[in-house]
Amino acid sequence: MLFIVLLLVAIGDVVSISSPITPFTTYRYSTELEKGIADLWWTVYNGAKDITFELHMKTTGWIALGISPGGGMEGADIGVGWVDTEGKVHFQDRHAFDFVKPVIDNTIENWLALRGRESNGGTAIQFRRLLDTCDPMDVEIKYAVPSNDTTYHCKVYKAPARYSRKRHAIAHKTMIDPNNVDLVHHLVLYECDQTVKFDDNNLPDGVCDDYYREFSHCLSNTATVWEVGGEEIVEFPTEAGYPVGGDFGIKYYVIEMHYNNPKLIPNRRDNTGIRFYIGKELRQYDLGYLAFGTSSNALALTIPPKVDQFIVDSYCPSEFSKNFPESGITVVSALLHAHLQGRSLGTKLIRNNTAVEYLFNAERYDFNYQFDNRLSEPIQLYPGDEFATRCVYNTMNKSQVTLGGQRTTDEMCSQIFTYYPRVKDLYGCFSMNHPDAWQAIRNRVSNDFNNTEILDWIKNIEWTPTVAAQWQEFYNDASRMVTYSGFGENGKVYEGRGWNRQAAHSPGWNDDAFGICIMGDFRTASPNEKALNAVQDYYIITHRQSQRPGYTECPGNGTMDVVNKWPRYCSFQNPGTPLDANETLLSLANNFCGKEVPSPSSASTYFITPVILFFLLLIYAL
Repeated sequence: MLFIVLLLVAIGDVVSISSPITPFTTYRYSTELEKGIADLWWTVYNGAKDITFELHMKTTGWIALGISPGGGMEGADIGVGWVDTEGKVHFQDRHAFDFVKPVIDNTIENWLALRGRESNGGTAIQFRRLLDTCDPMDVEIKYAVPSNDTTYHCKVYKAPARYSRKRHAIAHKTMIDPNNVDLVHHLVLYECDQTVKFDDNNLPDGVCDDYYREFSHCLSNTATVWEVGGEEIVEFPTEAGYPVGGDFGIKYYVIEMHYNNPKLIPNRRDNTGIRFYIGKELRQYDLGYLAFGTSSNALALTIPPKVDQFIVDSYCPSEFSKNFPESGITVVSALLHAHLQGRSLGTKLIRNNTAVEYLFNAERYDFNYQFDNRLSEPIQLYPGDEFATRCVYNTMNKSQVTLGGQRTTDEMCSQIFTYYPRVKDLYGCFSMNHPDAWQAIRNRVSNDFNNTEILDWIKNIEWTPTVAAQWQEFYNDASRMVTYSGFGENGKVYEGRGWNRQAAHSPGWNDDAFGICIMGDFRTASPNEKALNAVQDYYIITHRQSQRPGYTECPGNGTMDVVNKWPRYCSFQNPGTPLDANETLLSLANNFCGKEVPSPSSASTYFITPVILFFLLLIYAL
């Protein structure tokens, strides 16, 4: 992953390098840092151990290049150079502790001047630095890929602040490190939620799972995707561009890199990145992305071994498209994604209960050629449209079950469509087999649904041709659970499992409660006002109170500070000790809350509790 600040954001106008000075040599990469002012060239040499730069600036005197951990001056490793009147080049290794004059780094001189000159009022200096200097006052330039089979690395970047008015990116270029073509599986640039805030001097950077909280509001909406076999450059349609700057609300992005290293080779270093090209004129529409398919887990994808064809269907209801503009949206391209067992993928448009046409259909999918497919004719979508996605797999070369997951040896099923005009908070629609279907196939009556238990059960199935055929019937007939974007924290309550069905969410409460979920990660932040207003009319016991102390942190302290000030909040806490005969958690809560909270007019008594995977509130209505 690129760690050069001026390169990480890699956004520039579509113009050629403007320096009038000819570079000293040829380079693998180049970029115009500021039109008519500054240009940079660079190449990685010596088995990916050091990097050579050449910096041109329209000035005489000293020039400098900074490498920063977060995009700002604080903590930056800075090389400062100049050419004296005798033509001798000088270079200094400096470090900025804050937005003040950088101090000279006296530990080790890691910036090495090679040559330089002044000409036509400009300065050109060529210099070299190790990618990793092991100097605490330097910033490592390249990312060392762990020697694991699969690594997902995520890094947050701040959007460029220099555009006071909105501009449009008209194309992007994915620059895969030529030394790591076998290593890079995909690159995804995600938009962070508009409300998210980061410390600009310490932006999160590391294995994605290690920064779950920091990235929780940044891994939903796609800004662009590159996958194995994809094009180096993708141009957007002339009518639309990707918005940047001005009043566009997205201020932070996350680059997610998937590295596939099945041979577990150590010390692989990667310099992959992406560059957006900004047009001079604003286009008519903003671009957006829609994704259809299944979730990437075993509940969505469990594919038997030794089958020539296994079909997985997913469905997206009309509820998803209700926020499309009345004039419709225009789909212009499709990007398909499955892993090694995928053989065909397609998504059908359903209108008025009739399959109208394919948005895109790849009858012969090849994992090694996952490129952006520009539609021969754009397709219009309207409110009320529905979508059906089918992924077909072949596992004749496998002796073990294939599950949905992140590894290349796991499977996925998704299709990402580029469209315009962009619709706010419209990201994707995914499905998986409903928990009830999994309970039924296992002949279970209990409503206590346990993912780990189901996964263990799947792994112990003895697969035969007969069992595989039965499994296909199960997938054909199983009810689906659909999740889609644009509905979290909107202040509305949607029916999920069903109001008249026994719940399966919180041990000890399932016989006495319904389930409500405000979707999101609210361990350190609070849901928005609309979401909170949707539940304030009920009597509240939080999920952490419903279980023994220490069982769960949900909701987080930030949310607790809001909820515990509500007039109908009840401070009951499950003691976590054995109950007396004829005593239940419900009766304990009734007795406690009846004394603490004024009685409402309603005489009914029931609990409403949420799904444990999300933000949870026990909502107590006396």
